[in-house]
Amino acid sequence: MDEVEERLKCKYELEYYDHFSSEIKIFKCDEDAVKDGYCIFHHPEYWKEHRDEVIEKFMSKVEDAIKNKKELLCIGYNLPEIVLLQKKFAMPVYFNHAVFHEKAYFPIVEFSDYTDFTEAKFSEAAFIGTKFSEADFTEAKFSKHAIFKGAEFSKANFTKVEFSEYAFFTEAKFSEYAIFNETKFSDATFNRAEFFDATFDGAEFSKASFTGAEFSRASFRGAKFSDYAFFNVAKFLEERFLIFQLFSGKWSLKIQIFHLIC
Repeated sequence: MDEVEERLKCKYELEYYDHFSSEIKIFKCDEDAVKDGYCIFHHPEYWKEHRDEVIEKFMSKVEDAIKNKKELLCIGYNLPEIVLLQKKFAMPVYFNHAVFHEKAYFPIVEFSDYTDFTEAKFSEAAFIGTKFSEADFTEAKFSKHAIFKGAEFSKANFTKVEFSEYAFFTEAKFSEYAIFNETKFSDATFNRAEFFDATFDGAEFSKASFTGAEFSRASFRGAKFSDYAFFNVAKFLEERFLIFQLFSGKWSLKIQIFHLIC
């Protein structure tokens, strides 16, 4: 490492939405630069040859944020395989614009405050049994499978997310709102999921299954299903809040799409 560069700070900076102040702020990385003016997290290639170093320092930041009840700012990070098991975050967590180059597993993690994954890029991702207070995945991209089995959300925003492989939300619960507007799904499974207020306006599905799902309010305006959609024994509890606009695509119409329980 160059002696001059060693004394420099990382040059990465990015605008982000600060949850506490409700203002747009500038995130300026305070890590030491290691290569090309970037730190171990913001250099796009550094993680490949220094996986253990990057993981160790990342985990240290995680434990510090949890122990001292601090915000966790991982904006724009490049991360190798990450596994966080049964962690509990009391303060906001920011992974916006982060790139998870390998597995990103967050099983049974509790995000008690705002969690920002806007424009993050994932390879394999798993949020099994994870609890979110307010989760924002707007414009995130999942290049491989995304598993949210049994995840619990109070507020969830998945607007314009791209799921390139299967998105598995079986038994997920959305207690306030779930927004999937203009989201693109290849193979989506929401079997036995529970929604209070769900909007899938303009969403695009290849394959979709909502078997046994339960909705209080649901909107699918302009949604498109190009292969099939199953709503077998789905429950729509408030008929006046159910909005299905014209779908396009092939349907397996043996489904019980209007099994309404009001």
